Amino acid sequence: MRKLLSGGAMVIAATAAVLGISAGNASASPLAVAQGAHAASKTKQPETVAAVVTVPQVIQAALSLYQQYAGHGLTLKQATQQILAAIDTAKTEIIAHVDLIATAEAKACTRAAIIDFADIEQLSTDNKQAFARDATACVTRIDSLLSSVTDPGAVDQLGFALNALAPIALTARSHAELSNTALRDTLVHAEGTVTSRLLPACKSHYREGMFEWVSCIAYNGDRGRDDAGVERIALANAIALAMANTSWAVADVAEPILKAL
Repeated sequence: MRKLLSGGAMVIAATAAVLGISAGNASASPLAVAQGAHAASKTKQPETVAAVVTVPQVIQAALSLYQQYAGHGLTLKQATQQILAAIDTAKTEIIAHVDLIATAEAKACTRAAIIDFADIEQLSTDNKQAFARDATACVTRIDSLLSSVTDPGAVDQLGFALNALAPIALTARSHAELSNTALRDTLVHAEGTVTSRLLPACKSHYREGMFEWVSCIAYNGDRGRDDAGVERIALANAIALAMANTSWAVADVAEPILKAL
């Protein structure tokens, strides 16, 4: 039985509830405990969007909505309106994360994309295409920075910006009738960089040769501990607990969603 239920665990549980995911569907992979999120129902309408209260939940819900559009469960208009509604529930918090980005260019283009996205349906075809290209350029810039910055805090803030941009850029390119294949591949690469570079330090604890529990510590000092009977499951749970307040929590779920588009 798990001995620790931190705020991080509640965040993960709440995210699952928002997207209609059973808690029993969490992956046993140490790097993908939240990957069950990409299996959220394509027919479920996000009437619970108002209950989304954290940045990771908002971004995950927005990506799930775009996935529903890609799977023909929503029209583009429906997906756009509901992604806008989801992002609006935490726009202030998302922009606060973006404002921590040290690189002025990445900060500016992410802010602009978030602000302009609210008016996408009022834009002309030419302006939709220009907006889509600008949002795409911002994603590629962040992808490049993720591989070059050395501070994990900078990686984390870039990860938040990346995940805010992902549903915006994908939706904008759909409105502009542009292909999303190369953008999807760039996003997948960037999400993988976030998950690998922010992976916490973990340690398995044994007594008399028998596994007891796993502890993990994130770059920001957040900790996770789990004593599930199977070591690899305990490791996955401890990682997720330690990383729940970072962009890793979204990137780990976003990557399989994006791969499936």
